[in-house]
Amino acid sequence: MRTSRSMWQLHSVVLFTALLALGALPSVVASAEDGNKCDGIGKSAALAIIEGAKVAAGVTPSPIRGTPSTQMRIAIVGRGGKLCVEDTTSSDAWLGSISIARGKAFTAVAFSSNQNSLSSRIVGLLARQDGPGSSVPTDIGTDAGVAPLFGIGDSNRDRLGIITFAGGVPIYNGSTLVGAIGVSGDGVDEDEQVAICGVINASAISGLTTPFAPPLASPCQ
Repeated sequence: MRTSRSMWQLHSVVLFTALLALGALPSVVASAEDGNKCDGIGKSAALAIIEGAKVAAGVTPSPIRGTPSTQMRIAIVGRGGKLCVEDTTSSDAWLGSISIARGKAFTAVAFSSNQNSLSSRIVGLLARQDGPGSSVPTDIGTDAGVAPLFGIGDSNRDRLGIITFAGGVPIYNGSTLVGAIGVSGDGVDEDEQVAICGVINASAISGLTTPFAPPLASPCQ
């Protein structure tokens, strides 16, 4: 079984790389002219990560739909927090997830740096009054709870917004922050799985990484 899974992973990577090189993968919708919207990450790397996320979505089971794959909205922002590229795995993916995916990506890049990496999940935990550090039972769920980022979800409304749950992770070139990816369309663990695996799947082509590991037991494909 382990050998079979390894062979399947290898086959998926080789197929993905070949299709991308041949231009046979579906086109991705760019948000606007290149300009500086893809600053740091670069448009070609962003496109590769989008396709890597699509591959991951296709093999990530959906607990909400009860299907063997997920339907996702995917967004990538550059270092400056502007929308670089975005796409969807299907027209049946939730329309409401378009803004959420953008917000998750912006959240991850807005609060990460070359020294510290924060995902939208971590930002959410730091915004919860019952989040990490709330050790006194009577404080949990109240204004007395530990929540250093409480209310942060109401900020940055003039940008792409802040989303305080999983699905957005920063992207690095070595130790340099270059952008972030946001994914929305299913459970938050599935969203984060597709976001992280999108970066991992494309790393051989883009040369970019994320410091976060997939939350689900299934490996990236």
